[in-house]
Amino acid sequence: MKRSKIYEYAKIPHPENVVIGDHCSIEDFTLLNSSKIQIGEYVEIGTGTKIVGKGELILKNFVTISPNCVLITSTPDLHRELAVSSTVPNNIRTPIIGKIIINQHCFVGAGTVILPNVKIERKCVVGAMSFVPSNSILLENSVYVGCPVKRIGRRFRKKKKIDEGDK
Repeated sequence: MKRSKIYEYAKIPHPENVVIGDHCSIEDFTLLNSSKIQIGEYVEIGTGTKIVGKGELILKNFVTISPNCVLITSTPDLHRELAVSSTVPNNIRTPIIGKIIINQHCFVGAGTVILPNVKIERKCVVGAMSFVPSNSILLENSVYVGCPVKRIGRRFRKKKKIDEGDK
């Protein structure tokens, strides 16, 4: 039996496209509406987060997506299309369809936007209100912030030895 909590006001229009592992929390006012969504175990998706597009999203175990994030798995190709609205028939449009992969033990801060074809390696932190553009690879054990994101440091630093005089 799965022990995940999907809050009353979370919306999953196509549940057949979504696999949710054990011990997850999908909070109110989230939208999970992408062609394929795989959610590992112990994942939290904060209130107001939107996951949309024609591509694939993979959230590995122990991922936290803070409130009001937007993860977009497909986007119009603005360099090749005039008509970019989703109301235009697919035979006229050629959207960029991709995959977003967020690996184990990652944290995505509130209000962050992530575009298609992004891979976030293990133990990464993306600071609040950041923008992760298409085709980005965020390195393991790193901290990223900004618009667009820039690496500002490591998440886990080596422990310093405590000298006798520092006690």
